[in-house]
Amino acid sequence: GNHGFVTNKNGHFTFADGTRVRFWGSDLVGPNNFPTHQQADELAVRLSKLGVNLIRFHMPECSWSDNNFFDPKADNTLTLKPDQVEKFDYLVGALKANGIYLYPDWLVDRKFRSGDGVAAFKDLVSGAKGVIHFSKRIIELTQQYAEQLIGHKNPYTGMALKDDPAYVGSEIVNESSIFSGFGEQKFPEPY
Repeated sequence: GNHGFVTNKNGHFTFADGTRVRFWGSDLVGPNNFPTHQQADELAVRLSKLGVNLIRFHMPECSWSDNNFFDPKADNTLTLKPDQVEKFDYLVGALKANGIYLYPDWLVDRKFRSGDGVAAFKDLVSGAKGVIHFSKRIIELTQQYAEQLIGHKNPYTGMALKDDPAYVGSEIVNESSIFSGFGEQKFPEPY
């Protein structure tokens, strides 16, 4: 983030100060988004030494592991586990300190719960593929989840992710679009 926010100039990633940038990145998947502090420090140094300068946080809301953002005791997916948020914040700080930019996913494998107010939530495929594009409630929940994670002040960086030049952007919905996914599965009623 030393050069400012990433922008697009003439089809190229460029920092706010005019410096062009190329990204060489990797993914952290599911539970790997929540390492211990020592693991986060070691990972950030190792990735930086390998030339990685962008990390995608993929599936931090994975339904196949309890090691995700959501409190398993809550009846909804907006109640986040404070210890998981803290681990994630530390990881973000460690990556940033090593010159690595950040790119989170917001909806990949989320399984909605009764308290979310999502119609036929038990019958939706993980990540609400297809339905996310027209369900106002699922869109609203995805926005609220993203706002929770990028809107709170990270104690390790001193700023919210949304205000941090190390935050490059987000993938709002993974592997689903208005052009594909429809017809690949039968949507439950009332969709």
